[in-house]
Amino acid sequence: MTMGELPDGSAIIAGSTIVQACLGQVWKGSYSTPPDVDIFCSAKAAPQVRSWLVDQAKCMFIGFKDYAVHSPEDATLSYTVDTNIHHVEHWGPSVNNYLAAQGDSYDREAFTKEIEAKIADGIDLVELKKSEYYKDIRTYGKNCHKNYVDWKWRMGMHFELLGLDTKNKTYHVEPAKGDLPFDFDGEGNADLVVSKVNKNAYDLLNDFDLTICKASFNGNYFKIPNPHQTFAGKSTYDPTRRAIINSYMKHYKRTCNEYSRHAYESCANASATIEKVFKEMPNAPFYRYVDLAKRLPDRYNPNAEPWDYDTGGTFYDPKVQAKYGAPAQFHNWTCVLLRCLEK
Repeated sequence: MTMGELPDGSAIIAGSTIVQACLGQVWKGSYSTPPDVDIFCSAKAAPQVRSWLVDQAKCMFIGFKDYAVHSPEDATLSYTVDTNIHHVEHWGPSVNNYLAAQGDSYDREAFTKEIEAKIADGIDLVELKKSEYYKDIRTYGKNCHKNYVDWKWRMGMHFELLGLDTKNKTYHVEPAKGDLPFDFDGEGNADLVVSKVNKNAYDLLNDFDLTICKASFNGNYFKIPNPHQTFAGKSTYDPTRRAIINSYMKHYKRTCNEYSRHAYESCANASATIEKVFKEMPNAPFYRYVDLAKRLPDRYNPNAEPWDYDTGGTFYDPKVQAKYGAPAQFHNWTCVLLRCLEK
């Protein structure tokens, strides 16, 4: 079965890959920001898409994609601000990661070129599957839901306090058949965006801010919104979201130790900024999680130790994460919108 043989709305390719096709351009990117591939699918179709990524695209699962700038504890907060997205999986080429695992070079750019040369010489998936490395990543994949996925969702914002289901087996990171190779230390540039249950792949595109980014291919045909503008390299943009960005950037106070501050300070800074944005735009439809977080009791205890599970109070406490994580997510969301505009 191919992508085009699934029911319409099950899986599509969209984002920058299709924009390049519409514009007749190739964006080479750079070593630090290589071009990416964005695949959007329903939760029901996700296992089949994972099997294609493993068997046909020769890729491996390398963890969740975090759209995090500031977040509670270890940048584990995922981008889930009132969208149809349940989670985003990050995938990378299996052979490249196998070769990278064998090397010891500290010059990453030079090492990448070395890997590309070895692949050109004929290293393939057959050789990879005979390696100890592949045996290890198969084992990691078999245990990834218990050892990685559950932990990630507990540490991030995927839990019932904010209405995000983590117990439905439909969301389990599993292929339709065969192995799920998994390397937490792997690299790659393919993102699999999985919808919430009862949403389809096209519903995910509704969360895009630039109309040009809603162009898609489902395996049979392209859907091009506003083709007269898209083919001319132009796009419309949701004016409400643009106004939110402008307001947030105007009020946000950046500090010199921006990335070394404790999560509490980062979240408090975001909360103060959101209050000012709300006064300017009280009717914008993006405050639901923030409003919910305000109503939660504040259990944060700066003197609590990470192992104080019974009394709670740390950023490992789900209620603390919900209280402080919602404004951090709002901050991350505005940063994502800004990056889209900059593109």
